[in-house]
Amino acid sequence: MGHRSVAVGRSGPALVGALLCAALSWVAFCRIDGDARGRVEQPAPRSVPAIANGPAARPSVASDAGSADGGGGPALPEAPAPPSRPAPLRVLGFAPASHVGPDDASGWPRPVVVVLHGNYDRPEWECDTWKDAAGFHGWILCPRGVRTPWASLSEDRWTYRGRGPVRREIEAALGSLEDRYPGRVSRDDTVLAGFSLGAILAPGLAEADPGAYPYLFLVEGGVEKLDRKRLRSLSRSGVRGIGLAMSAPGRIRLARDAVARILSVGMGAVFVDMRGAGHGYRGDFGRTGREGLGRLVAGASDGGVAEVEP
Repeated sequence: MGHRSVAVGRSGPALVGALLCAALSWVAFCRIDGDARGRVEQPAPRSVPAIANGPAARPSVASDAGSADGGGGPALPEAPAPPSRPAPLRVLGFAPASHVGPDDASGWPRPVVVVLHGNYDRPEWECDTWKDAAGFHGWILCPRGVRTPWASLSEDRWTYRGRGPVRREIEAALGSLEDRYPGRVSRDDTVLAGFSLGAILAPGLAEADPGAYPYLFLVEGGVEKLDRKRLRSLSRSGVRGIGLAMSAPGRIRLARDAVARILSVGMGAVFVDMRGAGHGYRGDFGRTGREGLGRLVAGASDGGVAEVEP
């Protein structure tokens, strides 16, 4: 079929927020001081969320305990009920991740959408946004990273140290997810998504673990480095499709140019237009992101996807 890019979304009222960084490290992106949908929030003082469902008290899953396919296959081990909204997940050696179960708690095992947040951000915000956009695909897993030095403990904001530590944290978080929900987690068709700083890190992580991430979805970052050399490297690393969701006018232009390059190396591409959102997600990303990811996953195998109208 012909190679066509996807444009999803429509313009609307701006949800404007701004956060000025007092200091800059190796990354030059700042985060709106509000949740991932652009709502301004004054967080109550708190630390890392407590883990309510520890190993000593795990409710069993009656609805899917029969077999992996819901039929007469091998019985699945007992496991907790997957959370329907963001919940903490204990990760050995790291701060707790946030995670959400698939929309449909059946058809085990299910793929994972790993979401890396931005600087001065929280994993719960990303898991909440991506549950609506990607819960149809499978689990949503959001590694926490480390506390940002630019925020107080009461602000509860997080960042990542760099590719090496994040790579180890993702692997540990995936292992924790598999241990907590035995027989229900698949490493096939994994999506690696990232917002801002997370989007900057994602391509390098895909290159570092060839075959681990067939799909990338970059939001408000990372598009600047998608030249042909990088895209050929990602293709050799097993990436079959790349989604881009941008709001800033400059990044929208870069994303549109990148889509043509992505398609030229034989990968699928989807673009979600979030203009007017500021440096964050548009309020309709639950719908547009879901449609875009669905088309990407369905069409990336042949190097292109049909165009989607708003």
